[in-house]
Formats: sequence, structure tokens, C-alpha cells
Amino acid sequence: GLFANMSDWSRIVRKLVADTSTTEEQKQAAFTDEVFADIRRQVGESEADSYTRAGGLNYSYLGLARYWRKRT
Repeated sequence: GLFANMSDWSRIVRKLVADTSTTEEQKQAAFTDEVFADIRRQVGESEADSYTRAGGLNYSYLGLARYWRKRT
């Protein structure tokens, strides 16, 4: 399932959080693009579109970023 990818998503977020050369908006956009492409590969375009509208990848990024910032 999609949530099996949480460790991959965490890895992406940790890399982005550590990158001091990008803004928070750029980090969020990079996360959303990368995760959306991953979801699309797994479930196809139309299901990926409906998942990302319903699931709010921005919120996934914000939550994971907050979590990993507290760990550093």
C-alpha cells in the first residue's frame, strides 16, 4: 500500500530539510513532485490524482518535516 512508503517519504523529507540552499516552499514542491511521481508509478495517473487531492501531500510534507526537525 501507499503508506508502506512512509520510510521513503521520510528519507526524502530528511534530505530536503537538511538542504539549506532551498526555501521551505521549494522543499515542499520538491517533496510533492517526487512523491506524486512515485504514487503515479504505483497506481496510475487518475488514482494518483484523486489520492493527492484527497490526501494533501503538502500536509504530509509539513508533518514529516516538523517531525524530523525535532529529531536534529
